[in-house]
Amino acid sequence: MAAETIGEFYQRTREDEEATWPYKMDRSLSYIENRLVCGIKLANLRIFETSNRDLRYKGMGTTIVSTLVSATRSTSATSATRACTACAKAGSRS
Repeated sequence: MAAETIGEFYQRTREDEEATWPYKMDRSLSYIENRLVCGIKLANLRIFETSNRDLRYKGMGTTIVSTLVSATRSTSATSATRACTACAKAGSRS
């Protein structure tokens, strides 16, 4: 589910450079880094929301390790959330 969500975001932003992003860009990061961070945030949100709607996913978390390679650099990111129920208790959506 996480990989699918990130892939969909990459597809959408590749085809439409004017697409609205669901999260603010971090000005200290490059466009490539922001794209990766945003994709991961979307994946975390999708899993969180799915776990709240469907008991089969209750307690599901997200672990992502990603490297994006472009012509001039590579960008790596990792994200791990404990069970989404822990996120909900803390009031976090990321």
